[in-house]
Amino acid sequence: MKNKLRLLYFILLGLLVILSAFVYSLTKWFKHTFGVTFDLIYYHLHVPLEGTHTNFVSDATRHVLPFVLAFIALFVIYILFEKKILDKMIADFKIKIGKLSLKLNLKTITRIICMALAVCVAFGTFKYMDNTLKIIDFVKATHEQSHIYEDYYVDPDEITITDPEKKKNLIYIYLESMETTYTSREEGGEQEHNYMPHLTEMAK
Repeated sequence: MKNKLRLLYFILLGLLVILSAFVYSLTKWFKHTFGVTFDLIYYHLHVPLEGTHTNFVSDATRHVLPFVLAFIALFVIYILFEKKILDKMIADFKIKIGKLSLKLNLKTITRIICMALAVCVAFGTFKYMDNTLKIIDFVKATHEQSHIYEDYYVDPDEITITDPEKKKNLIYIYLESMETTYTSREEGGEQEHNYMPHLTEMAK
């Protein structure tokens, strides 16, 4: 039973460590390379990529893999440390919480601390990923229900449109595939400098 619990502990701890390292390094690479949010990433994953360069795959691998391998090495060192040193140390601690009394050894305390740190790091890593890529905002937007057509649509067959006495010209300018990523962060974009100052001013 103890061996099964020990194996389960190392599997969970290893997954948290490796996943945190992978997510953090990949998110950092995405931010540095593309500087876009998840909605644009999702869009480009669903359009044909024939004829485009795939150098970004090898570039991401070169950036992410060393970081992940470094954390795997630290995890292996910790396993060896517990097996070679902590298993041989006999040090018990009594912890009393009200009427509850717990007897813990040094190895158990170390495991609790390591697992707590791993959970906190994993939470912080995923929070960093969400703050950078806006994944939760994307999920909310894709599941948002809109009643704009039910509330504001008017069937032209059911109304009478009368021209005003003094007619006015309507100039409608439509820009396709435009978004705010190339504006400055102060204007809601992702860049240090605003690359579309005139369009930004027009949009205000």
